[in-house]
Amino acid sequence: MSEFSHMGSGTSIDKLLGDSRELCAKLSVRLPEDHPCPLTDACPCVTDIEKASLNGDCHLITKASPVRSSNDSVRYVRTEIEESCFCNAFTEHDSVAVIADRKKGELTVETYPPDRFTLMDIVQDLSEIADVEVQQLSLVSGSENLHELQTVNVSRLTDLERETVDWAIEHGYYERPREVGLDEIADEFGVSKSSISQRLRSAERKLVLDAMR
Repeated sequence: MSEFSHMGSGTSIDKLLGDSRELCAKLSVRLPEDHPCPLTDACPCVTDIEKASLNGDCHLITKASPVRSSNDSVRYVRTEIEESCFCNAFTEHDSVAVIADRKKGELTVETYPPDRFTLMDIVQDLSEIADVEVQQLSLVSGSENLHELQTVNVSRLTDLERETVDWAIEHGYYERPREVGLDEIADEFGVSKSSISQRLRSAERKLVLDAMR
């Protein structure tokens, strides 16, 4: 039973939670074989994964369904968190890595960063130690239902559109005031200012239309 089930119905949610997080990101993370995380060489039969960090140690509880056994196996492992551990990319930016899925050496990680710029920092730090891709962004909408999500499917963008938008976000194009303009983005990608403007409008239109569905 969840510990929250013991709380009275009159408990204020402000007393349970800290700062509000409106952005949910789902990332695909493929770690190198020599990465210190024990999940890199875990058996493919490992399914459910619960992870917690405490006093510099990583605690993992996993459930596995071995092929030659009719019973599930629950295992616990405790390892020291090294400087190169991928989870540091999240905790250093006040975020938590929730492992949603694992298959063929690839982790699907969900996280709730404070904002999209922090997400870019997380992705940048992760990219230094792993292959990472933003699969999906979700905006938590409405205060009445915290589980109601508006999904923005980034896969709708072409590779060139996604690369351009990522660069624009990272370099402050969407800041107010803007830190770079269309001229700088056009120079970076070696195309005309009008081409970059059209590419960004196309990408933004796809994302906005997808979010409003």
